Amino acid sequence: GDHILLNSDESTTVKVSVARLDAKTGRYAPFDNPELPSGGIIADIATYVAPPNNVYRLNTDILNVQGAAAHAGRLYVSLRRDNLIRVIDGKTARHIKDIPLEAPAGLAFRADGSLLAASVGQVVVVDVETGQATPLITAGLGKPHQVCTAPDGTLLVSDWDSMNVKRFSADGQKLLNTIGKTGGRPLMGKWDKLRQGLHRPWGVAVDSRNQVWIAEDWDSPRRLSVWTLDGTFQREYLGPGFY
Repeated sequence: GDHILLNSDESTTVKVSVARLDAKTGRYAPFDNPELPSGGIIADIATYVAPPNNVYRLNTDILNVQGAAAHAGRLYVSLRRDNLIRVIDGKTARHIKDIPLEAPAGLAFRADGSLLAASVGQVVVVDVETGQATPLITAGLGKPHQVCTAPDGTLLVSDWDSMNVKRFSADGQKLLNTIGKTGGRPLMGKWDKLRQGLHRPWGVAVDSRNQVWIAEDWDSPRRLSVWTLDGTFQREYLGPGFY
């Protein structure tokens, strides 16, 4: 589309917020909503009171925003602690409805417009009109986190139990291969020369060249790696450590 939508989960008073950016220029594209402050650049879609000592911020497993996907002018945001997917208008950021789903995580739309959602131990297909969730991948996953589709229709799911990404057939019934070794990479010691390990694979996307891009939710170091669909490591990009 023409716009990119971002989400955030901030500390102290917890606000889940979204912003629009122009996909061509990278500049903010304010929402068309005069009720929003700051010229409509940022829109809060949920607000919470932080728990004692702000412990939720220390454990990504219980951070509320776990995934987001846009389709047909609407933004779908998974709010894990609330057990729902919040739907907002992509132009105005106004709340449209909530779709109940147990502990939703990653979201992705397939080419046919159906919404995939990682939930507890499975991936489901969500009917965005009725809210009905139909199980799609029910075996081979321990702790599914993010989900995406490849150009060939196959499905990729990051699993924080095995610490790798699993590729399934389009119907979700067959595990085709894994990306990254089971168990992930160690957090201490020498760097794996073969680059086969992942740690907390969060963002997963497949580009037009069938390259799989995987962003890890870790800061020692911050890592983005590129793989083939069959699981062959290609290259990696490392960022600064903790700050």
